[in-house]
Order: sequence, then structure tokens, then C-alpha cells
Amino acid sequence: MQNTAKYGPLWYEYQGKYPFMFQEVFSRTTYSANIDPEVISEAAVQIDEFVVNCYFGEHDCNRSADFVKFFSPYYFNCFTYNAPGGADNSAMSEGIDNGWSSVLFSGSGMLDKNSDIRVLPGLHESRSAVAASEGVRVVIHPPGTIPFPFTEGFDVPPGFSASFGIRPRRIKRIGHPHGNCTNSNPFGTDSERYRVMSCQKMCLQTHIIQECGCKDISLPDPPEGIFVDPVRACRDTSDFPDACMHNATDDCLHKFFALYDRIKCIRDAKDWLTKNTSLMMGCQCFPPCDEIFYDVSYSLSKWPASGYEGNYIVICSSAGSSNCYTLI
Repeated sequence: MQNTAKYGPLWYEYQGKYPFMFQEVFSRTTYSANIDPEVISEAAVQIDEFVVNCYFGEHDCNRSADFVKFFSPYYFNCFTYNAPGGADNSAMSEGIDNGWSSVLFSGSGMLDKNSDIRVLPGLHESRSAVAASEGVRVVIHPPGTIPFPFTEGFDVPPGFSASFGIRPRRIKRIGHPHGNCTNSNPFGTDSERYRVMSCQKMCLQTHIIQECGCKDISLPDPPEGIFVDPVRACRDTSDFPDACMHNATDDCLHKFFALYDRIKCIRDAKDWLTKNTSLMMGCQCFPPCDEIFYDVSYSLSKWPASGYEGNYIVICSSAGSSNCYTLI
């Protein structure tokens, strides 16, 4: 709340004059840049609250063993499901019963039915293409790779059952001297399986740091050793004086303009780099020599259907009978 309070007097004094700037500054990624991710993760949705029930091949999921939590600056807590090794044979069978199925609690209806809930400014930012969406974001990606929910994936609205048909494909490319392919990240991060998208994101980050003198926290951090000095986040507001919580001084306004300029520099650098194919080629983000990707079909049906299990459904999670939800 202290980070929001720093903009309070400026908001009341100048938001009518600079509405576009305030829309840029008030954002989820600004919160993520100024609050310890562990603090945000603790306050964000937890796995036992989010996953009401879960099955893989008609077997119960193990929340502590099958899910890996990772932090997204935009979506906050995200969870990657990894099928247990003993379930590999089920994955080879077709059909919904042999795949992964789950009931997820998005909490979207709480905002509609409870007028006492207050939302922090920026969490539903007006300029974001996805901020107004309810439900969950689903990303299907190869095992051992980093997902990018803001870039790839599907939106599943609340009150619907989503079915994903997945067909894996494997491509093996011929390398030098017949072609350009690689199985390693040119930025030196081999802790995860190589993807072109990961390399391109790091390429963007490197050029943003060079052009703007700061980093975009929505992109992966550059590997250690590329830059000698620590790189601050472009949305970092630690240089705002605490006095800005009480008065909209000229110094506060100048800090605000400098913050907006850094955010604008990110956008300009991204636009320039993505249009400059020769510069992107300089990052040598060649396709993998051995690549797995998925063709995905996606369909929706209303859930639950009228009359299913009566007029309401009570669902309890495996965390205990106290974690029960009534769907009306």
C-alpha cells in the first residue's frame, strides 16, 4: 500500500491532466517491480485455494508433488502441472478420461457479489489487453521449458468447461553446415530446455537494458556476467521520496515523469527491435535442432449444465472439509 500511497497526491492533483501517463504507471508490473515477489506470492492465490480437484488418467493429483509454482509479474502465482512418472502409460491413451482434468476456483464471482471488496488501482489496468478478462490462463508447453503466460496460451472463462485436444509434433533439424539450428541458448542459460521464445525474450531484455539503462521485469533476467553492475527495474519507484505520500511536490512530479519515460523507453525499444530483423538475427536465436511443440484444439461448453447434481454443487478440496465451495 505504501507504493500506491506515493502516487496518491499526484493522482488527485494531476491525473486529469496526464491520464495516459497514470494509466501506464498504475499497473500490475509496477507493483511487482516494487514489492518483494515472496510477499506478493504469499498474498496471491495458493494451490489449495485454486485447484479444487484434479485428476490425471482418473487418478487423483498430488498437489505438493505434481505442481510447481512460479511467479509471473503480471499473473502473480502460476502453477505448472507435471504428470507423475508412473502415469506415462495413461498419457498415451486418447480421450478426456485418460487426460488431465480439474475444477479450478478463479474467485471471479466474489467481485461481482461482494461490493465491500476493494481492488488496488492498477490490478485491472485499462490499457492491458487481458486485464478485463475473468477466469484462468492456460499455457501448454513442452516439459522442462519456461512458459510465458502473457505471450502464449488460452483464456478459460468462469462457468465453462474447456476441452483441449493436444497433438504433439517433433521436428529434427539439420545443423551446420547445412542449416542454422542449436540446442543451447546463446545467452548461456542451459538450466531449462531451449526454446526460441526464451532466447528472443532475453534478446529483448538485453537491448532494453542497453537502450534504457534498466530492465523490464516482464522479461527474463539477463544471465550473470553480461552486465557488470546490477540493473534496476525500469518501474522501480524507490527514488520517490516518502514525502510524496503527503504532498504532490515538483520533485514528486519530476520523479513521476522520469518513471513514465523509462516505461515509454521499454515500449519504444521493443517496437524498434521487433521490427529490426537484422538486429534480432544478431542474437542468434536459431530454432532448436530437436524441437517438440503441440497442435492444440480448444472448445468450450457451459458448466455445470442445468440439472446436473441438482440445482447446486458442493465441491470440497483434498485440503479438508473446511475448504468447500457451493456452486449455485
